[in-house]
Amino acid sequence: MKQPDSSTNEFGGLPAHPRTEEELRQWITNGVEESLTLDYKAKGALAKEKRGEIAKDVSAMANSAGGVVIFGVCEYPKDSGKQHLPEKIDPIDDSQFTKEWLEHVIAGGVRPRIPDLLVHPIRLAGGGAVYVVVVPQGSTAHQAAERKLYFRRYNFEAVAMEDHEIRDVMQRVRHPQVRLTFDINVAKAARSPDPFPPRQSDETVYRWLHIGFLNTGDKSAHHVRAKLCIPISAVDQPQPQVVELRGELFQSIDLDMAWPATNTHYFSVPNKNTDPLLPRLGIKMRTVRLKPVENTFPELPIFYAVYADEAPLFRGQVAFAEIRQRTPSEMDRVIQKKDEPP
Repeated sequence: MKQPDSSTNEFGGLPAHPRTEEELRQWITNGVEESLTLDYKAKGALAKEKRGEIAKDVSAMANSAGGVVIFGVCEYPKDSGKQHLPEKIDPIDDSQFTKEWLEHVIAGGVRPRIPDLLVHPIRLAGGGAVYVVVVPQGSTAHQAAERKLYFRRYNFEAVAMEDHEIRDVMQRVRHPQVRLTFDINVAKAARSPDPFPPRQSDETVYRWLHIGFLNTGDKSAHHVRAKLCIPISAVDQPQPQVVELRGELFQSIDLDMAWPATNTHYFSVPNKNTDPLLPRLGIKMRTVRLKPVENTFPELPIFYAVYADEAPLFRGQVAFAEIRQRTPSEMDRVIQKKDEPP
């Protein structure tokens, strides 16, 4: 699984992070190289006297494009000709350096705190752990508190930022921060594209991918559009808008907040929308029927790009394994809760 090159097209985004030991070893075998959005650190990087370095590396990632810092993986030596490539797992003593300890170091060493930062531990079969820190792009500049400096990623390193760079990053807070939301519901096929609940269905159980906009920032969004590329092997009824991306076929989908779909019994009717997307609120945009549940999801992720007012283009990707799935019983509980009187 080669890391996507974010410079090749508008769907670059953050690298998908490994979630299991097997996936991590596959990254090492495939030689997933360090980049602007990926940084490997040996276990020694978590020494207690290096708290400032941890805050420096994480804040630099947030001040750039966001990305992933993996603690517990050694790179090849500089004179090996394989610099910036992962060599082997370097297990961390998770009894001494716990996930909570690392979260505390990052939270206490970066100002302001980075919202939605994730520390994902991979417990190793032979003992110890690897910590995968998923860092979202910051909506403002984040300072490494111990050094009272601002850093950014440049040529595989965290370097101090110039004054104009800090000012540019701080401008992010002036724009809405619109992201895509994904969830998958499992249900039988229905005449209506909205399976809440299906009234007329066959015996085949499908997965339904729900896509929406969510404004995670503090500014209202008035104009929002997005473009998605979903692996065509995952879609049950591909539409004519098929594109080739990195040698694979994808279903291309365009979303426009001004025209959200209104579900009827048979089809979707465009409904002109003039309301802004207020801070911390979301809107459902599209439902896509995926292949039946007996089909496995492709390893290819969903690539997407989001445009909102004057905000910088946001590029990302999400693996199907990372999207929450709701079973029919969970959906019944949701419907029942919605029917309860307030």
